[in-house]
Amino acid sequence: MRLRELTLPGKLLPAFLAIAGICPGAVPASDTVPAGRYLDLSVRVDAPEQLNPLRMIGDLQFSDRVSVGEAVRTALAGTGYRLAGSAHPVVQALLDSRVALPHMRFENKRIDSVIGAIVGTGRGYDVQVDHAARLIRVVPSLRQGMMRQAGEEGDSPEPAPVHLPDQDQ
Repeated sequence: MRLRELTLPGKLLPAFLAIAGICPGAVPASDTVPAGRYLDLSVRVDAPEQLNPLRMIGDLQFSDRVSVGEAVRTALAGTGYRLAGSAHPVVQALLDSRVALPHMRFENKRIDSVIGAIVGTGRGYDVQVDHAARLIRVVPSLRQGMMRQAGEEGDSPEPAPVHLPDQDQ
């Protein structure tokens, strides 16, 4: 009679799960919640865009009348982050200037990459992210300042890859 109980459809699955090690005790209890008699679900937040909203993927399109600052603010909408004001005249001039033609449309791009492209990360400006205050700050690039001091301002540097400080996490 015992063998017959194990082969019944209702009893076979629990026996298989216990043998395979796929049972509620196989995963730390703090990371799961019961979702039925024989199933636990993970409750950990592990999606990159949930851990860092700047990694969300989105489609953005800007008109030709939008400034760089407005474009960055639009890209940040829904992330919980905001653009910090700048007292630096060079940065303020950038934020007040119009978005370049190639930067008017982004499809399926990460928000941090879009902001880096619009601002010109690695080409005169850097983006600093303050996760605690949820602020994005645009600052003049030290690399660009050193090139001007060396007298190479007529030469255009090679485009550097877009890199925000939080991408290494």
